[in-house]
Parts: sequence; C-alpha cells; structure tokens
Amino acid sequence: MKSSATINPEVAVLAELNSVGLARVAERDGRPEEALSTMLGIVDPEGTHVFPIGAAAVQWLSDVVRLAQAVGRLDIGAAAARAADREVCLRPTPATRAAARHCRGLIEANPEEVRTAARLYESVGAPLLQAAALEDAAVLDADRGDAVIARVTYLAAVDIYRELGATWDVMRVDARLRPYNIRRGARGSRRRSALGWEAFTPAEERIAVLVAAGQSNATIATRLLLSRHTVESHVSHILRKLNATSRIEIAQAAARRHSEISHRHRPSVGFPLLDAAG
Repeated sequence: MKSSATINPEVAVLAELNSVGLARVAERDGRPEEALSTMLGIVDPEGTHVFPIGAAAVQWLSDVVRLAQAVGRLDIGAAAARAADREVCLRPTPATRAAARHCRGLIEANPEEVRTAARLYESVGAPLLQAAALEDAAVLDADRGDAVIARVTYLAAVDIYRELGATWDVMRVDARLRPYNIRRGARGSRRRSALGWEAFTPAEERIAVLVAAGQSNATIATRLLLSRHTVESHVSHILRKLNATSRIEIAQAAARRHSEISHRHRPSVGFPLLDAAG
C-alpha cells in the first residue's frame, strides 16, 4: 500500500498551477496582499523567507518580487531575488538564469535586464514567462519616461498573451500601462484593411513606431529580438501599405496618425518622441 504522504508529481503540479491562478485572481481583484500570500505558499511554505525551492518553482519568484514591491515588502522581494541567484549557482540553466535576471531587473528597476530575461525565457520555450518579463520591462520603461520603447515592449507582450489566449493577462498589462497614458489604441476584430496604418500587423505597428522615432533597422532588430532581415522585410511591408518610399514618409504617416487620434479625443497611441521633436 502506498503511503498517504506520497504525492503524485502531476497532482502537485496541478495544485501549484491552481494556486498561481488563485493568486492572479486576487491580484486582478485588487488584493495584492492575498496574491502575495498565495504565491509565498508555493515558494516559501514555511514562511522562512529563505525560499527552499527547486528549479521547477524558481519561475514564480519574479511574481513574488513584483507583488512584494506592490505591497511595500521590499525585504521579501530582496529575499526572493537572492533565492533566484542561489538557484543559478546550484543549477546554472537558461531557465534559472532567466528567473534570476527577471528578479534582479525588478529589484534594480532595470528594464534592459528584464528584457534579457525575456530573451532567455524565449530560448527555453516559455512564452508566458517571456510575455510577463516584457510586461514588466514595459512598466519599467514607462516609469523612466521612455514611452516609445515602453509601448513597443507592451505590444510585444500583448501579442504573446493573445496568441496564448491569456485574456486576463492582456487586461492586466493594459491596466498597468494606462496610468502612463500608454495604450494599444483601437484594434477591433474587423477585417484588416489592405492599405494604411490599419493594415499593419502588430509586429509591423511596433516596427513602424520605432522607424518613426528614428531607429535604424539594426537597432530595431536588437530591441525586438529579431533578425535584421526580418526587420527589413517588415519595413518593406510598411512602406508598401503606406504607399511610401522612405523612412521619412513613415514618420510623417505616424505623425498624421497621432494627430488624427488626438483630434478625435481618443487615447494617445504613443509617439512622444515625435511630439518632442515638434
């Protein structure tokens, strides 16, 4: 007879995911303290703040850091970041390094460090964690006043969440960027136009924003974790859809787009560098 203390690993994983879901519901409903408590039940069940976790649970430490910061428990956030660093020493894999850099980026308010974590998450095939890192990086960018990069990173996170069907995650990232007046803009389910700004795919829109801000293809490729060839292909599509022949005309189209939306009293879709240049 099996001992009643034996836990089926599959059941344990399902229970962990259920707890994460409950934590995110609590966060959604404006109860960050409850959300933090639930996450701590996963990674620090004894309440020691030593976080005696394994590699499988290290992925949740960035949630702990973020929630701890939200409720003013910086000691818990710092302890979680130290635990992530410890896991890297014990198990130096791309997954543990991603978690550690995500946590450290949040502690240091460093969006580039968090974007590095997103690249590592992508390399191990963890799109939800990649999107979460991009979301956090977008908020850090916005907090620094870099609205253009914040919006580009935000749109990248939203694209991944949408592909995964993570509707509430889209709602959460929308809410987190709204105080900075950074929004996705109106994007309905209607058929996409063949020409003009409305014809852009999400990736094309992100790249058009950066082209309009004066970024080179090489810089855009680095920012968006794409190959230069892919960026060049997108820029060609953007030029065709705008019936444009130069990057200057893309910038002019972006300025007109921003002006039209402002004139209709709709939320800004974020071209602050163009505004500053004017």
